[in-house]
Amino acid sequence: MTFMTLDTNKDFEDQKFHNLKNAQADLRSKTFSQCTFVNCDFTESNFTDSKFTECKFNQSNLSLAALDGCKLQDVRFSESKLVGVDFTRCNTFLFEITFQGCVLSGCNFSSLKLPGTSFKGCTVKECDFVDADLTGSDFFESNLKGSLFHHTNLSEVNLVDARDFSINPETNKLEKAKVSMTEAVVLMEHLGLIIE
Repeated sequence: MTFMTLDTNKDFEDQKFHNLKNAQADLRSKTFSQCTFVNCDFTESNFTDSKFTECKFNQSNLSLAALDGCKLQDVRFSESKLVGVDFTRCNTFLFEITFQGCVLSGCNFSSLKLPGTSFKGCTVKECDFVDADLTGSDFFESNLKGSLFHHTNLSEVNLVDARDFSINPETNKLEKAKVSMTEAVVLMEHLGLIIE
């Protein structure tokens, strides 16, 4: 496998990138297929109209990255930082993302269709999920402090051991959602019930 630079090439397939420092880089209209990024810094980088297919980001920083028109198709983020990312700007054709142990503070997922998306073990603070479809998604052991859920489809979602969330069962769909007793008490408080 030969080394390719992100600056001079447009298409990348089956490449592994380690320790790239590309903060504020112009990476518009690039295509990445089956690529892996490890410990890379893409803070405030511009991925407008780029395409990622079957790619993995491990221990990388994509905070404040611009994703206008960007295609994320089967992209996995692990132990990565994505602060202030507006995923609603992405091209939603075949849109599929997964998060494991990531920091997702201040991200916008409003109105997106994200069925079956994993947010396992993530810090999902102050994110916007208003009008999103999260059917069957997994928030196991995630911190949801300050995140907004309104008219959100949370059917069959896994909230077991999730914490610090505020979800009103009257304004969100929670049919067959999985919760532990602690989370059930939190949901009941929205209904004005007094738990003794």
